[in-house]
Amino acid sequence: MTLNLTLHKKWFDEIASGKKRVEYRENKPYWNARLDGKEFQTVRFKNGYSSAAPQVVVECKQIVKKSDFYHIRLGEIRSICHY
Repeated sequence: MTLNLTLHKKWFDEIASGKKRVEYRENKPYWNARLDGKEFQTVRFKNGYSSAAPQVVVECKQIVKKSDFYHIRLGEIRSICHY
């Protein structure tokens, strides 16, 4: 299963370059419903909401729920698509 997330350009570029290896999401009801008890093989990051927005697909190594945040640990980059 793939987790789809939208990011601002700064964070998208850092993930696409391999510099950023962990993405964070707040421990709130919205993310609890999306992440709790689910396993993801990949994470698809989009830079914006357009159908032509750049995308990067990254291996999802692990999602750890800490007190205030989910830590989404990223592995190797599977594909990058700059429309």
